[in-house]
Amino acid sequence: LTNDLYKRILKPNATEKELVVVGRISTIIIGSLIIVLSILLTALKGLNIFDIMLKAFGALMPATALPILIGFFWKRITARGALTGLIAGAIAGIGLVILNVSLVSSFDAQMQNDPSLQYWLKQGWDSLAIIINIVVTVGAMYLGSVMKRPSEDEQKRVLQYFSDLQTPVAAAETTTPSSS
Repeated sequence: LTNDLYKRILKPNATEKELVVVGRISTIIIGSLIIVLSILLTALKGLNIFDIMLKAFGALMPATALPILIGFFWKRITARGALTGLIAGAIAGIGLVILNVSLVSSFDAQMQNDPSLQYWLKQGWDSLAIIINIVVTVGAMYLGSVMKRPSEDEQKRVLQYFSDLQTPVAAAETTTPSSS
């Protein structure tokens, strides 16, 4: 958060002291959120730890992994697009988890007597939520990339990256000066 979001996007000329303060504040905020989330998770009915882990995976994995993976292979995804996909995917994923948790809590008694309802509110929902999250993340990445043209510097870095991918490793080693 400190280097990739604050320094790169919000305040590129931030001092080291300012970055340390931002790092400490973000650590306190994230730690507090984790503690609150842990307390809330103990109050959930109808979900075991595996269900909770699967929901967290489904909510956040597409949003965090897809911008990285797609950025490796597709030149048109920009840094802004990746950030847009990360934010939109995380919001969609967390929203779907909150909705599912409230449905599971509301229908806890009925799930005990209806295995098909239990299946769809747990495993079926998780699968659908992951698919929806992938679509939202990729869609937001695309929109974030096409809405604003990337800077010249970013375009040069992207072209250099893909050019480096085309260079065989053996050729790269012969052009790199070795230290003896």
